[in-house]
Amino acid sequence: MNLEIQKEINRSQLSVKLSGRFDTPAANEFDREFAVLPEDVRTVELDFSAVSYISSAGLRSLLKAKKLATKRDKRFACQKY
Repeated sequence: MNLEIQKEINRSQLSVKLSGRFDTPAANEFDREFAVLPEDVRTVELDFSAVSYISSAGLRSLLKAKKLATKRDKRFACQKY
């Protein structure tokens, strides 16, 4: 199962629900999706409740996204509900 990425922007918060396998191909897709963050977004929240597997490439992508968000003065939160 591939990684599905569902985004929703509510005011200044970007909520992202991830589902499936966060493996190497999915990490590349995730990197492309998060290379550009909307300027008006102040908070990025990731929901991992439907992620069945995460590889080291997926973890690397999360760290890159966190660094990018911090560099752009955005709050970054990962949650598993």
